[in-house]
This record gives sequence, structure tokens and C-alpha cells, in this order.
Amino acid sequence: MSPLFLTYAVIGGGATILSFIFAGLMIRVHVSDIPNARSSHARTTPTAGGLGLVAALGGGCVMAALIWPELTQDPRLPALLAIAFGVGAVGFWDDIWHGKVGMKFAGLALLSALGAFWVGPITALPLGFASFHLPPWLGFLGTTLWIFVVMNAVNFMDGANGFVSTQIIIAAGVIFALSVITHAPAAALIALCLIAGLLGILPYNLREQARLFLGDVGALLAGYVYAVAVLLLVQTPASGLSWLYLGPFLILPILTDVFLTLLRRARRGEPLFQAHREHLYQRAIRAGFSHMRITRLYRRASLVCALLGLWAVKAGWIASPFVLLMGVVGFSVVYSLCQARLTRQLTRSTT
Repeated sequence: MSPLFLTYAVIGGGATILSFIFAGLMIRVHVSDIPNARSSHARTTPTAGGLGLVAALGGGCVMAALIWPELTQDPRLPALLAIAFGVGAVGFWDDIWHGKVGMKFAGLALLSALGAFWVGPITALPLGFASFHLPPWLGFLGTTLWIFVVMNAVNFMDGANGFVSTQIIIAAGVIFALSVITHAPAAALIALCLIAGLLGILPYNLREQARLFLGDVGALLAGYVYAVAVLLLVQTPASGLSWLYLGPFLILPILTDVFLTLLRRARRGEPLFQAHREHLYQRAIRAGFSHMRITRLYRRASLVCALLGLWAVKAGWIASPFVLLMGVVGFSVVYSLCQARLTRQLTRSTT
């Protein structure tokens, strides 16, 4: 066993324990998530379990600095961690006080812009055979939008037990593995802390009757850390931006559900950012699917994305937007077929 592998194992194990302890404390504190018209659960449950992820991220980086300092020498890391804790603070504030949506989005937009500034904007789009270079302002805007969209998409989809956690663990696992192989220590470290933090919360959440929810603090932070880990990885010399489309490809089950659901609501003239229960997984729960069944189905879809993504990286095809486009088309077809089936089931159940 190599010393670096052992170091990652120690950091991951320690961060998982920290997350498990802090998440357990939130059950005792009992910041309550009271069911409402949008909820996919029927009983009041403690939330803000994502503070375990905050503990894993902070504790994991401290352990890395003490055990293997080279892992924390990226000059961007302190600022990116500070922004991460800012994201967690916005989420925790919303978990407790349920603030105005506009203020929340404004805060997240600012934090996304700060994250894009510190991690560095994407300056080109690979086209497989060439690259399309972007003006600095457009690269900064696109990088900001990536962070903002992933944060909110993960948060929108956090409504079934263990649902987004298992999908992000799979996607972050791919990012971690590639980061280790390509010697991207900052990306590997925060991806590892993300995996460990979510693993520490799963024993409380991955069950039919969850004892604890991630809350906005956990879902927003998970989305931010994943988005930043992807950016750190694709900017390494080994990638040279050729892996840019891998990040969204790995979380296509989440992104497809969010964007197509928003599109359906826009067509009906409904408010896009108003709380609702129209996501595919939410309609499936209303149609009688259990939380665990929904989580298993989406987890399998995430595993498919992970395997296809790794295969595309090895074959050198991930640099083409065509791969991402094909994934979008495939999941869009599945989404449409499932929505049609659920519509028939829900119609029969109400007649």
C-alpha cells in the first residue's frame, strides 16, 4: 500500500467519522423540517444534517495539512474553502429561518461568482477536433453559471431519502479517482471530503423513514464542492480542458430532471422558482414508489453515467460535446416516457 493511498484512507475515514458525529448531533438539536405541500415526506424530521459535510470538509483539509501538506498547497484552496463555508451558512440560514428566495439566490449567485474568480474561469470549449476560445468575460460568466446551476440543481432534487447523496458520491468518486491519477491534489482532496461527508450522513438518511435530512446546508454545499472539484480537475495539464463535459455528464440524471421539469412548468406558464412537486422522482413517490426504490433507480442511472464517462475518457471521446449531447438526448427520452407513464398512473388513482 502506497503512503499516499494510506493518507487518503486516513483522511477519508476521519472525515466520515466527523460527519457521522456532527450529523448525529443535529438529530438532538432537532432543527425541524415540517412537511408542507411540496414535501415528499409525511412527518416532521430533523434537518441540517449537512453540517456533517461542513465538518468533514474542514476536518479533512486540516488532517491533510498535518499528514501530507502537499495536498493543501494549491493557493486557491483556502479561498475556495472559505466560500464553501459561506455556501453552508446560506443553506443553514434557510434551513432555520426559511428566508426569501430572492435573497437566497442573490447570495448564492455572489458566492458562485467568487468561486469562479478563485478557481479560474474556463477559457475554451473543446470540440473534439479543436477548441473554441472564449472571451474572458464569457468564460467567467459560464464558470459562475456552472457553479450556481449545480448548487441549485442538487438542492432542488434533495427530496427523497439518500437520493442526491448516493448520486453525488458516485460522481465525486469518478472525479476523485481521476484526480489521483492525474496528480490534481486539491481536486482529489475536496472530492474525497465530499464523499466522506455524505457517507457519514447516509446511516441517518438512507432508509425509508429517514432520521435526518441533508437540508439546504448539505445539498447546496454538496453541489458547490462537486462543481469546484470538477473545475479543479479539468484545468490540470493532464486534462487540458478536454474533460470539461465529464462533470455534467456524471450528474445527468439530476440535471435532466431539473431542466426538463422547469421546461414543463414554463410551458404551462407556472412560476419556475416556486416550490413544487413536479420533478420526476416526486411524481413517482406520489404514484406509490417508495423512497428506497426511487433512490435505487437513480443510483443505477448514475452508475451508468460513471461507467460510460470513464469509458469516454479512456477512449478520448469525452472532449467532444457530442458525447454529452447524446447523454442528454438519452435521458430526455427516458424522462419523457416515465413522465407519460406516471401521468397515466396518477390520473387513474384520482378517478
